[in-house]
Amino acid sequence: MLQVFIQSLLIGYSGAVMPGSLLTFTIDRSLKYGGAGPAMLVPLGHVGVEALLVVAIFSVSADTSAPRRPKSP
Repeated sequence: MLQVFIQSLLIGYSGAVMPGSLLTFTIDRSLKYGGAGPAMLVPLGHVGVEALLVVAIFSVSADTSAPRRPKSP
């Protein structure tokens, strides 16, 4: 579990260091519509999708890592 956390943290840092299309889109929207108000919807939507993915990954991981009990005859 700690290994998954560390790998996820490193992947997140690599995404933060290399700006991509989401950052470009957010900057474009903030310049076009003024201020951070409307532009904040973009990262908030991104956070929502990522949160659902993290929950899905951990729920699948928890199911597969649980020890299996043999069936009794």
